[in-house]
Amino acid sequence: MYFVLLFTIVHLAARAQVAVSLDKVNVLYPAGAENTMTVVVTDVPDSNLVLEPSFGEIKRVSQGHYVWQICGRDTNVATLIIKDLRNNEVIATKTYRVNMIPIPEPMLGSKKRHDPRPNGEFKTQGGLALVLNKFDFDLKCDIVYFDLQYITKNMDSVVKRNSGARWNSEVQELINKAKTGDIYAFYHIAYRCGCDPMVRFLSDDLIFTIK
Repeated sequence: MYFVLLFTIVHLAARAQVAVSLDKVNVLYPAGAENTMTVVVTDVPDSNLVLEPSFGEIKRVSQGHYVWQICGRDTNVATLIIKDLRNNEVIATKTYRVNMIPIPEPMLGSKKRHDPRPNGEFKTQGGLALVLNKFDFDLKCDIVYFDLQYITKNMDSVVKRNSGARWNSEVQELINKAKTGDIYAFYHIAYRCGCDPMVRFLSDDLIFTIK
């Protein structure tokens, strides 16, 4: 009995110490954001560590440094299991919050919504763009499609759908008609970010009056 107790105490004392940290922020982001992390385990070589995420993929980039990438967010909590490959022993289990990436902001050139646009400047634009503000990851959001409503005096408004961010021929034709007082409303802006397959819609519209 004494021998068993002593062995247990020694075994517990010899267990590896684990330090895991997310390098940028203390949460994970999806859509393929590179969530860099550092993992240090005492008495276990880095080459013997196996990191198993509950979803997404983890790649080793150098000694003790990893990148955890998640495309679609299945849940707002992710679990990381760290194992010792030598005996397939679980060394530690960590849980992390998974936040949505910020909602991108639609832009037309350098202008945001509701800004008046000089005619010449408006016509030089070739499409819309999405900007992720205050987001410390190299991630790009793409426009899937949007609707454009063209409003001018003495004429019924015209609505055209545009696939992608760049003007198609029908939208370009409406852009070319711009004159003082005309209104252009870009709405139903559908977008997709990074490797996240889900298509989302912006609640913000872009509305410009030509001056």
